[in-house]
Amino acid sequence: VNYFLIAFGLIGLLVGIFIISNTFTMLVTQRMKEFALLRALGASRRQLTASVLLEAFIVGLIGSALGVITGFGLSQGLFMLLDAMSISMPGDGLTFEPVAVIVPLLVGVAITMIAAWTPAARAGAVPPVEAMRSGDQTTSNSLSARTWTGTVLASAAIAIIAWALQWNDAETKIRAIFVGVGAVMAVASVWLVGPALSMPLIGGLGRVVGAPFGTVGKLAATNSHRNPRRTGTTSFALTLGLALVTVIGMFGVSMKEAVNEWSETNLTADFVLSPPLTAHSALPLGVEDAVKDIDGVDDTATLSIGALLVIPPEEAATMIASDGEQTEVGPESSNASVFNSNVGKWYGTRAIQGSLDLAKPDAGIVISESTAKKNSWNVGTELAVVSKGGITRLPVTGIFADTSDPGQSIMVSDEAAHKYVKSSHLLPFQTYVDISDSIAADSGSMDEMKQKLSDAVADYLVVQVMTAKEFAGLANASIDVMLGIVYALLALAVIISILGIINTVALSVVERRQEIGMLRAVGLQRSGIRRMIRLESVEISIFGAVVGIVLGLFLGWSLLTVLKDEGLNTIAVPWLQIVLMLLGSALVGIIAALGPGQKAAKTPPLAAIADE
Repeated sequence: VNYFLIAFGLIGLLVGIFIISNTFTMLVTQRMKEFALLRALGASRRQLTASVLLEAFIVGLIGSALGVITGFGLSQGLFMLLDAMSISMPGDGLTFEPVAVIVPLLVGVAITMIAAWTPAARAGAVPPVEAMRSGDQTTSNSLSARTWTGTVLASAAIAIIAWALQWNDAETKIRAIFVGVGAVMAVASVWLVGPALSMPLIGGLGRVVGAPFGTVGKLAATNSHRNPRRTGTTSFALTLGLALVTVIGMFGVSMKEAVNEWSETNLTADFVLSPPLTAHSALPLGVEDAVKDIDGVDDTATLSIGALLVIPPEEAATMIASDGEQTEVGPESSNASVFNSNVGKWYGTRAIQGSLDLAKPDAGIVISESTAKKNSWNVGTELAVVSKGGITRLPVTGIFADTSDPGQSIMVSDEAAHKYVKSSHLLPFQTYVDISDSIAADSGSMDEMKQKLSDAVADYLVVQVMTAKEFAGLANASIDVMLGIVYALLALAVIISILGIINTVALSVVERRQEIGMLRAVGLQRSGIRRMIRLESVEISIFGAVVGIVLGLFLGWSLLTVLKDEGLNTIAVPWLQIVLMLLGSALVGIIAALGPGQKAAKTPPLAAIADE
């Protein structure tokens, strides 16, 4: 959990770096004349750079302190909310540790100063005379080096990801790592080429969005991409957040599709008896015995799980130390489930070799076809089954055609497992019930049978009786819970990026005071000024969203392609979520422009033009 939360905290800090850097860049630009005057009066480059870094230190310290206070307040509120929901947390409640204050303060200050370093160096390099001229200085620097660097990095990222996708002989973990490295490079390349990319894309987007608004729309389209560095930096924060949301969204809908496919094609049971998936508890002992003799029940089976590894015998010696403790897992080891019936019947598969009936006295291990090919195992191959209690050897007695659930690729006979493994190390997980065809054909009889099963296991309290379709829905609900937690954490990065857009638009209005005053002087109404600022903000937001969604779709597709051997055979795209993100980004742009637009509309024309 700590690693998980730290990862999302780092994502938030990464997004914050771009916003802080953008803010200091704009502040330094607005104060060029001030810095030039100080240089003319004798201030050195080092002094000006140090002054900006000192400002960054103070801002970082105050911001980090406020963040720590807010964090403890939110944590206390979360504990109170959980108590109100009768969900008690272990321990004595919220605890205070010095490290929880010191680390955020140090990291916050360091991040702020790192983000402000380039603007601070730029402030120190101001020529005393050249910086006296009016106008926006940020567009004078060439984007060629940055764009070419980003293009080369993007090409390298695509090459690495393409190599990982076609490297079918490698382990999934290794391929996923290569895709992860390529993903980081792709994100970095988008940041580098973002400013150059913004010029054609925002120009075209501005013409489309601004078309209904005439001259005001043309002004907004011109303004939104005339400073590509600022536009690229501002939109990148939103790009990164929405790219992550898109990747997670693709994982979520693909996992749901995989569950639905498995329940429809591989799970042949009429009813599944299982504890709530979110409860992370085992099925009580005796559930199968309680339902097997009910009138109308044709057959039952129970799937159990435990800490079982199946490995080649020659690797077994390295698995167990002299004191009996497990030490090292070999690359060819695989987790195994325990089953007490015919795998082919209950999981909708067929035998490639041998028998799939694990209820037979001589049954040992049955494996999937892909597992057999990967490890060169055949019927008769003797494998080592490693548990906490030790090692035993069992033969492969059957090979079955692959199913859409790779979690059941290796299954051990229940009788053999209980003979060599302590019962406390094996936990019943699900019981399957098959009923007679005459009952299954009648929905009314199915409802009655479900009630009979529910009554039979009522004393076990945690057992839920579900049809295969209901079981898939429960699994999907647990996926939604997991995704909800991830989305809530990702919301931090998205909120920070929204604040960055608000910040940029507000500072842009201050920077363009004379320009806005001139527009007011030549007849543009206050409503036109507000509309222009609003359109600029919307165009920047939509640009960031579009780039983020495209990047997220590419990275999500790449990761899911690599993980297809882990059960995610179907790659699904959350189209509704994508549409909502685009609409939400436009709304974000409108909201971000409310305050700055109102301030710009109140600009006194003559006073603004006369400002020096």
